[in-house]
Amino acid sequence: MGIIPLFGFSQQVNNQRKKAIVISAKDTIAIDTLSIVPESLNLSIHKGQKLDSALYRFEPAYGRIILNRAELNKQGLRADTLYCSYRVLPILLTQTHLHKDANITHPLLYGQQKGYVYQVNPNTGGTDPFDLGTLNKSGSISRGVTFGNTQNLSVNSSLNLQLNGKLSNNVNVMVSATDNSLPIQPEGNTQQLQDFDKVFIKLYNNNTSLVAGDYEVQSPSGYFLKYYKKAEGGLFTDKFMVKPNKDSNKAGYMKVTAGAAISKGKFARDEIQAIDGNLGPYRLSGTDNENFIVVLSGSEKVYLDGQLMQRGQGNDYIIDYNAAQVTFTPKHLIMQTTRIVVEFQYSDLTYLRSLVFGGVEYHDDKANLHFNMYSEQDAKTQPLQQSLSQDQINFLGSLGNNIQNAFASGALNTAYTLAEVEYREVDTTVGTLTDSVFVYCTDSIIAIPHSSPNHFSVSFTQVEQGQGDYIQVPSAANGKVFKWVVPVSGVHQGNFIPQVLLITPKKKQMVTLGGRL
Repeated sequence: MGIIPLFGFSQQVNNQRKKAIVISAKDTIAIDTLSIVPESLNLSIHKGQKLDSALYRFEPAYGRIILNRAELNKQGLRADTLYCSYRVLPILLTQTHLHKDANITHPLLYGQQKGYVYQVNPNTGGTDPFDLGTLNKSGSISRGVTFGNTQNLSVNSSLNLQLNGKLSNNVNVMVSATDNSLPIQPEGNTQQLQDFDKVFIKLYNNNTSLVAGDYEVQSPSGYFLKYYKKAEGGLFTDKFMVKPNKDSNKAGYMKVTAGAAISKGKFARDEIQAIDGNLGPYRLSGTDNENFIVVLSGSEKVYLDGQLMQRGQGNDYIIDYNAAQVTFTPKHLIMQTTRIVVEFQYSDLTYLRSLVFGGVEYHDDKANLHFNMYSEQDAKTQPLQQSLSQDQINFLGSLGNNIQNAFASGALNTAYTLAEVEYREVDTTVGTLTDSVFVYCTDSIIAIPHSSPNHFSVSFTQVEQGQGDYIQVPSAANGKVFKWVVPVSGVHQGNFIPQVLLITPKKKQMVTLGGRL
């Protein structure tokens, strides 16, 4: 047990002050710039002669006295110097304290509500490094350092910034920006979602708006052409009067909408076969039966027996966007006869997909007319994740609208290696027909030389039972191994084929015209 000596230090603060003040012609004499402690003031003249309190009025909060000249003259006291002894407070109690200078606030009109916006004086400037004038800003900046005994030192940073306000009396601006390289997908277990990957700038006033960046496109007026898309590009809307009238209900208005963007997702509609008593998870698949997809957050619509469900742990369902799985809450009883329909958008990144849309709408007290156009198409010459050879491009060009037949050979001639599952092509005879089949190659002697053209890396596609000639067999190899099965009486016995389905570029176009008189 040890004893640690402790030492304390303090600084004696002395508020006692003594001062000699030359008396001027003014009655008000400022003794100090701080407030004076009441009952601590002693005044004297003529070498210690104490000044009677009836000869002055003491204002301690202001730190001053006001001399009674008439009484001084009556008593015949004439002095040039006033000797003061007093104690002060650390502040001036009568001083006005402001968080912001009231001289540089000005009113602005936001719609029908008047408010006050603080603006730094342009002549004096400000100390805020993020000062943006009348723009209101919010967001966060984070910096992080990651280190450990199994990883190198790394520095992470992120920025999430939102701005809104007025650029001028007639133009408003709204900005949302982030520098996160990987957008954060929400878990999908709450009713409200916040998009961290949305980056856009919007200029608008009462009748016109211009958006550049990420935005949502929704269905226009009319019975047909229903859609909801997340896009990245530009959107322009304008509303103006074409038939003036003193009665606003009888005036004719025209609304114009035009936009061009890169579509973020691809639309899909899944009808899921329910399992009796199973709340999920139920896996979603793409339009081309893709099993591993990423659903765009907030784009889904889930229906149970035709009724729209609401997302949330305490509502009807939750969804895992990254795994593309929907799970229902115990509020609903899932039976085998339950109809489950899910409409959603998912990211496939097969082709660069562009989106062009526009519309014109006119309405007054007698008529309501609208014209809308929508076009979504894949760029044929810009595949993203799919690498196509020239032969495959020519093959896709010859298919026309028969995209269900876009199967190409899955065999790729490679050099032999033990690290991969490889096959060799052999000829076989079934009945009177001779065909080439792929056989799993395990003999290294047959594999020599390594440049032999008879060795292939083969990709297989699963089909319905009885439509293929290959089946998957158990194996200790580093990968899946498939075996050719002899057809029986011309009937296929397998559910795999040595072919791959090529994803074809697609185009969707629609024009609607409608009205009501």
